[in-house]
Amino acid sequence: MATVSSDGAAAVAADDDVYPTGRIDNAMVLKTMVLSVTMRFDAVLEPSKLHAALCTLLDTGDWRRLGGRLRRPARDETPQVLKIHVPRLHTASHPPVAYSYADFSGVSIAEHELGRHLPGVNGRDAALYAAAEDFREFAAARDLPDTIDGFLVPGEDRPVLSLRITGFADATLVAVAVPHILMDAMALGELMGAWSLALAGRMDEVPPVLGAREDVAYDAADAELASAQGGEKEPWALQPVYLAGFSFVLFVVRFLWAILTEPAMESRVLYLPKGTLDRMRAGAIDDIAAQAPRDDDNAADTAKPWISEGDVLFAWACRVVSLAQGTKPRPINAHNALNLRNRLPQTTPPPPPPTDGDKQPAAGVFVRNLVALSYLPVSPAEARGPVGLVAAKYRAVLATQASPTQVLWMLRALRACVDAGKDANIVCGAPPTGELLTMTNWIKADFARAVDFSPAVVVDGVAAAGERGRLGRIVYLHSQLHARSSTVRNTLGAVGKDVHGNMWLGGYFPPRTWDVVQKELDKMNQ
Repeated sequence: MATVSSDGAAAVAADDDVYPTGRIDNAMVLKTMVLSVTMRFDAVLEPSKLHAALCTLLDTGDWRRLGGRLRRPARDETPQVLKIHVPRLHTASHPPVAYSYADFSGVSIAEHELGRHLPGVNGRDAALYAAAEDFREFAAARDLPDTIDGFLVPGEDRPVLSLRITGFADATLVAVAVPHILMDAMALGELMGAWSLALAGRMDEVPPVLGAREDVAYDAADAELASAQGGEKEPWALQPVYLAGFSFVLFVVRFLWAILTEPAMESRVLYLPKGTLDRMRAGAIDDIAAQAPRDDDNAADTAKPWISEGDVLFAWACRVVSLAQGTKPRPINAHNALNLRNRLPQTTPPPPPPTDGDKQPAAGVFVRNLVALSYLPVSPAEARGPVGLVAAKYRAVLATQASPTQVLWMLRALRACVDAGKDANIVCGAPPTGELLTMTNWIKADFARAVDFSPAVVVDGVAAAGERGRLGRIVYLHSQLHARSSTVRNTLGAVGKDVHGNMWLGGYFPPRTWDVVQKELDKMNQ
């Protein structure tokens, strides 16, 4: 029987299966956010197959955590974190996912009033496109809450996961939305991969969910445990630039001044073709090689430095933000999200147990938020100089900041904020009044690899297996936040690649910065 608590906190069934959310997640700015990813497939997909496969997955093991409903804790409950109540039995009236389907099968996507404004597919030139928010109709049903508060209305039975499918005569859009408090981009990639396995009937290959009933990040920051793992053998590298006290006040004043004097942020989608991305990385590597000490006798044997595409995009973001400042540039305090998976024993999946058969079971996955941040101070001269040098500088500091000891320090700082009843938001600055830039990099989530909806492709007649497989892959994707905030500014997100290797990004910048981005793209396209 469902009941409502005396403080109106939740509608609760006595036999619900209850999962916790993370204490650090509950104290971060992401708590309020609802995130969605919209993917385009140039094929007609059978919506019922996609829906049924997702429902099957959400009734499997601790994947059930994503088939629940968010609930507030009772007022006397400790810790004060949101919980996920999962019905013991999912039914039509208590489904595992909020599903909706929009049928436009009578028209092509290019003929649809809104669909025709979506970015082109596999274009040759780098380009800017309209905001992802302009396509809210494709991201979720109209009744999807834009913030977490809508998931916490007493008495309502609202699944945390939303599936929206929009069908056209020649294409299909598939969108998934979820409160950010439940998962990060890497977890979303794991969900997509497991969903694809369920769609293919390969449930025996679906990986188990790890730590679903634990508070992985908070518990890893336990002082005694951190000390035992070597968390105090070296100082915290970010301690000198961690903003607290008066330095944090200076940061807040400067940040509020920026909001007051430049409140308008524009959201845009950015497209970088594979060829452009390859040239950007190759050019950055050449920048580094040009600055390296040369030994003419052994020049041919000199190994080229390694930097990732994400490093290059991060450095390029620093460049455009600095150029947009005009003739009086300020230093940039650049922050980049740091995936914590495989960096600590607690965030590393154990090897699967051996079996007698030919098939080995899949290693477990963490379907939750496991993210901190890395920090890079960038001077105006560095930001406006060779992109490769900033990328190399970031790669060097990341080698330090992503070490197990430094990750423990970061988690301990976040846990200290939580235990003190403060927001768990770490901001670094050198100086504190520098320009703030934030980047999130979803490249490793690898949606292009994870998503294979080929079993749902509707084909007239008989198609070759290879053709069906290609049609079930992503040709375009974007993400969006479902509630805009003036505090989301100078932010770039690398959402991921499509099946052709092209990169899709999204950002929130003032118009002057987008003007610089367009000029940079024009140069790339020459």
